[in-house]
Amino acid sequence: MLGRLRTRAQRSFAQIPRFRPPARGASSRRELVKGLAAAVEHNPAVAPHIAELLDDATADKVAKVLETFSSEGEASPTKTQLRMAATAAAIPFFGFGVLDNAIMILLGEVIDATLCVQFGLSTMAAAALGNTFSDAVGVFSGTLVEEMAAKYGVEAPKLTRVQEGMAVTKNYERLGQLVGICIGCLVGMFPLLFMDHSDVRKREKALDEMFDVVVESVTKLLDCEAALLFLVDYEKRHLYLRSSSDHALKDHLRIGEGVAGRVAETGHFMNVDDLRKTELYNPKRHDDYFGTGVSVRSVLCMPVIGVDPADQETKVLGVLQLINKRGTEGHGFLDRDEDVCAALCSQISTSLSTAYGLSSGFRAALERYERALNMPGVRLNPAQDSRLENIYEEVMRDCTEVLRGSATILMVGDVGHKDDLILKVSDKVPSFRTSAAEAPVLHKCKEDGVTICVNDLVNSRFYKAEVHEDYRNTGMNLRAVLASPCISTDGEVLAVLACLKDADVAAPFSASDVRFLNAVANNVAINLQGTGASLQNSGRSSEIFGFTVNRLHLYICACVYVYKYKYKYTFFF
Repeated sequence: MLGRLRTRAQRSFAQIPRFRPPARGASSRRELVKGLAAAVEHNPAVAPHIAELLDDATADKVAKVLETFSSEGEASPTKTQLRMAATAAAIPFFGFGVLDNAIMILLGEVIDATLCVQFGLSTMAAAALGNTFSDAVGVFSGTLVEEMAAKYGVEAPKLTRVQEGMAVTKNYERLGQLVGICIGCLVGMFPLLFMDHSDVRKREKALDEMFDVVVESVTKLLDCEAALLFLVDYEKRHLYLRSSSDHALKDHLRIGEGVAGRVAETGHFMNVDDLRKTELYNPKRHDDYFGTGVSVRSVLCMPVIGVDPADQETKVLGVLQLINKRGTEGHGFLDRDEDVCAALCSQISTSLSTAYGLSSGFRAALERYERALNMPGVRLNPAQDSRLENIYEEVMRDCTEVLRGSATILMVGDVGHKDDLILKVSDKVPSFRTSAAEAPVLHKCKEDGVTICVNDLVNSRFYKAEVHEDYRNTGMNLRAVLASPCISTDGEVLAVLACLKDADVAAPFSASDVRFLNAVANNVAINLQGTGASLQNSGRSSEIFGFTVNRLHLYICACVYVYKYKYKYTFFF
């Protein structure tokens, strides 16, 4: 009977993978039983054929054996078996996670840099397509990794069916799968270490398109020969040309070199009517601008001020340069051209902040606007504010010269901090903020709204050695102060104009000096309070006499007093 059973089993096992008929003997019978179990599990249709070969006696014996083992309780897997089960379950999922994430990142990057840029698809679309391909590859990764692990001796423990179905075994397997997929996905992120991200290329491509539109449009709008946009590289200390209306132009400047380099260094715009009459003129460079045949005459350079992504500080990010204004009969670029450039540079700054994901750029702009609203005489348009500041600087220099002083300062109040004064402009003193305790003369002038003249500062109640000696690190040791309030038409003190004398200047302030400074302060107050009407006067009519209407407005009354002062000075001696 055993022979017939072996023959029938051999026929039934023909389709079972890797089955080899065992030899005769006790051990062969054990192998035969294992083969029968595998055959029935692999193909349940074999069971009826096996049953036909069993007689009643043999069937009863087999039934008793099965009953004996089924009545015994199944032991739970050991800790070692459970750890082996978790490890065996984790390995294929680890392989799937590595391949899935790595392939998704690599393919997604390629799709994002090609199809998405070409057809304007989103980055999420690139990620979805990459994930589709990676999942398709991942279907085959589990078996591959599992076979490799078994090859090196890492495989699931030998458990019974009952043990395999136990909750503790399932929990360990799920835990292994979870750990495996998590670690695999993290390891699969390794391509990010070696990739130049496509979102950078997409961002730079969008910026290039925007910059090209700006320079081409501003060339036509302001009727000039060429426009260039430089961006600043602070690490290399130079400006590189990002875009130009004449694509043949290729420029590269060091910070501080040329007009654009000077603007990048100082942060103040420059409007040069005739470059050949300035120290910045370089015949080799400007007569044939980089081999393009352009002879540079007039230049307008405006800084692009914003937040640097590298250090989150507000600084000059770039320079917009316009070359050779047409149709102004040699007068160069007009005030309204400056205003347009300033507005464009503000938009460029905002676009750069948006492209680099910097909300601080908007915060910095809001802070500037708030400061402008709270500080008298500050214009929101940087070109207007810079023109006004240049005028004020000339006024400060002239006051210092006429009054034979050492320096002149214009201090304005801070609405947010009523006890503080902020230096708006000076011919020699650097910017600073001061409280009432540090500048008693200036604050008394502001609070009382009267002119204060202190010719012997050292012996007065206002003297403070820590403040007046080496004043604001300028090397000046103050000995006399003349401060005059700038009073609006409503009677409000908008600012304090003060002339300072060093120990090296012996002559005290006179009554004529007081009248002169009061006259200048009155005109400064009108400008600080101004509705902006004076700044509307620009163009050829304001340049006939070589300076703007706004400058005339400041000087008209002061010049009368200068004339009287000089006449009295000459007559007295």
